[in-house]
Amino acid sequence: MIPTGAVPNEPAIRCAAVNLLKQAVACALAIASGVGAAAQATAQNDVFIDDTIYYRLKSAGFERLGQNMCADIFNGGPLDNQVHMPECANYSGQIWKLTGKVTPLRHLRIFTMTTAFRGEQMCLTMDCTLTDNIVRLTPCSDMPSDNQLWVFWPIQKKIEGYGEFSGWNIVPYVFESEGVGDQLSLVVVVPPEGDGRPYIDTSEFVGFGDVWQLEPVQ
Repeated sequence: MIPTGAVPNEPAIRCAAVNLLKQAVACALAIASGVGAAAQATAQNDVFIDDTIYYRLKSAGFERLGQNMCADIFNGGPLDNQVHMPECANYSGQIWKLTGKVTPLRHLRIFTMTTAFRGEQMCLTMDCTLTDNIVRLTPCSDMPSDNQLWVFWPIQKKIEGYGEFSGWNIVPYVFESEGVGDQLSLVVVVPPEGDGRPYIDTSEFVGFGDVWQLEPVQ
């Protein structure tokens, strides 16, 4: 059985560093906005993310099981604006916009993430107040804070006996800034082992749940 049974148990991790890092990020973003460098598509090794189009966000953890599931946003109720993974459909909550940003770590692909459903004023944010590190949409900061910035790393992952998938590892910038981006990223544990809701954790017990795929919306 592929190991997927982790329970998110990281503490609020190094979220105290967010306030310290905000100042440096804000300065870099202010400079970048002045020269118009922030809104360009990025590329490395011929792998592109185009921040002028919309995407659906999928997980290889579901794809491995033949399930066509897309990241979506809860509308109302106690989980309002949190992310879940229902079946892909023609819903605006499943249509994501990645807007490129420039930060002091210029070699990284860094984006804010918004949806067509809530608009570009609501950014995907890592909630540092809870021990399970959930992600939700919150109002975008004028100068996005570290927990509203996401680093995209190309990834190709093979698990013996279960196949191989390529895509993106999505890391909160606050962790990448601290040099621990290889440990913590956006993951999802596929049911029945998990609840199928993305959160921030290590990749150790999530199978292919840390491999995300961007599907351009036609």
